[in-house]
Amino acid sequence: MKLYKKSSKRKLSEVSMQLKNATGQKRLSDKLPQGHDAIVNFDFGDIYIDDCLFNILNDDMVSEIDACLSDLMRGKYGICSEDEIEDNEESRWFGNGTIVAKYKVSFGVIQISKMRDKTEIKRG
Repeated sequence: MKLYKKSSKRKLSEVSMQLKNATGQKRLSDKLPQGHDAIVNFDFGDIYIDDCLFNILNDDMVSEIDACLSDLMRGKYGICSEDEIEDNEESRWFGNGTIVAKYKVSFGVIQISKMRDKTEIKRG
């Protein structure tokens, strides 16, 4: 596995305040919307890609991979089964386990596994 992107160090308090402002919860700081913590704490960590992808990586592939990461952040898991989607949602909102998404891209299928402190992208 090779490093694809380094984790961006976010200030969770700033992300929390942005979410409060966006949802109109700024004045009601003791009453946060359901899922607030899951959204604020969602972080890919360092992102790694397998050696096969790293060796053929180009600008077009980077764009496609980044689009898949954006989809994953928005809760779109690609070509996963209903059971996999259900497991992913549980992991996402309760913070337990790995989120696994699969996407068909121009160079085949990739699987993104978002773990607690890192994310791995593999071909196949």
